[in-house]
Amino acid sequence: MKEILPKLGFEDNSCGFMIRQLHLLLDKKANKHLKKDNLTTAQLSFLFALEETFNGSATLKQMEKELQLAQSTTVGLASRLKEKDLVDIFAHSHDARVKVVSIKPAGRKLTEHAREEMNAVEARLLRSLTSDEQKYFRSLLSKVYKDFSLDNEEHEIK
Repeated sequence: MKEILPKLGFEDNSCGFMIRQLHLLLDKKANKHLKKDNLTTAQLSFLFALEETFNGSATLKQMEKELQLAQSTTVGLASRLKEKDLVDIFAHSHDARVKVVSIKPAGRKLTEHAREEMNAVEARLLRSLTSDEQKYFRSLLSKVYKDFSLDNEEHEIK
């Protein structure tokens, strides 16, 4: 691996640096695909959370907590998705102050297409690994993530 990194212009082969580089490449590919649908990764994350976590309908407060976003950011995302006719926003039947966002068929179709694209990108990412290496790679990523996220909860990284 060390001999490949300098050819790509990397001077640092630390794990954090390589993970960041992979993230940037994946983000670039995602944005390229999402640009076709005039969507951002934040908007797609909103749609995925709405569909997968809340079965298509949730209050804006639930979305705010799920996505760990500010209230204004959550409202902005929902509003832009409504403008794109991917979600509906309406008052809760029991309390008009509470706003509910619901995914529309066009939003579901878009998330289905995005999932297919994501699967293709992941297949491309892992194609140089054998099936066993892929399982091991996933288990290592999971292990490191779990340990690091626990550490981050206990001691804020400064």
